[in-house]
Amino acid sequence: MGPARTRNSKDLRYRLANVSDLQNCVPLLPKAFRPSARVRARLTELWQRLIEINPANIVVFEDENGLEGCAISAHVGEPFVHEALAKPAPHLAARFYEEMLGGRSPVLTPAELRKANSSGNLHLLVLHFGLRNHDLSDERTRAVLRMGAQAFYFFNLGYRYAFFLNEVYGRQAADYMRGGGFRLLNEFETDGCALAERSFLFGLRGDWVASGAINTMGFLFDPAAPRFGFTPAEQRVLLRAMLNESDAQIAEHLGVSLEAVKKTWRRAFDRAMLAAPSLFGARDSHGDAEGRQSRGFEKRRHLLDYLRVHLAELRPY
Repeated sequence: MGPARTRNSKDLRYRLANVSDLQNCVPLLPKAFRPSARVRARLTELWQRLIEINPANIVVFEDENGLEGCAISAHVGEPFVHEALAKPAPHLAARFYEEMLGGRSPVLTPAELRKANSSGNLHLLVLHFGLRNHDLSDERTRAVLRMGAQAFYFFNLGYRYAFFLNEVYGRQAADYMRGGGFRLLNEFETDGCALAERSFLFGLRGDWVASGAINTMGFLFDPAAPRFGFTPAEQRVLLRAMLNESDAQIAEHLGVSLEAVKKTWRRAFDRAMLAAPSLFGARDSHGDAEGRQSRGFEKRRHLLDYLRVHLAELRPY
């Protein structure tokens, strides 16, 4: 028998989670996450609520063998963040879920999210970064973490953030957060808690990033305002297209017809053309079906290339 093959990062990818993924995310959570019995029993139900509010709240990392990790977060109101900072205590994610179950959900509604983002007073709570292997010295785990950083920027650049909040468990995870530019706010020691399960609360604000420094975290604060004014429906289609989903897949995931997706593309093209006439170059003179199809692919390519460096166009504003 030959040596076992080592999987590499090339077979990893990230995507928006489906409801069918949620049960498989539960075993990926760190053992130190200890919610109440009622939260544990309804965890996937709560996650489904997060997806319904914003599909980007849950992202999964996978290869051909299944899930390697998951990232779960939520945009929350300022009162929740204020209380977390004023009365620091461990197990913030568990308290978050308790509030959801108690009818006091801290998660922003779409209307509240748009208002907070437009005013630059938006807060993100990172609930979990689940991993198949929580040993951060493992090369496969490090590959998932690197992809996790890519996904974090893709799904968060372009928002007008005020504050990030993230609780992690164990010294390895704490060192990783420090290396990423986050500031340690509290370290919690509880009776009978092993060092590997110790809780650390981290935060990040724009004014904590050194002015003028070449720091990738700085790009997460105060982006340029969007120009195109895409509707939420257009943003949903464009975001999934940037994740390499086909029109048929987009239609399936959004629960709409294929023709509705195509109409959304046309409206998005018209909106972008009105705001930036030069974005798509000179008009194609071919009038046949093949020429129109080719032109359509080119317009998509130009628009998606633009959006990759102007992600604020996909955020509520």
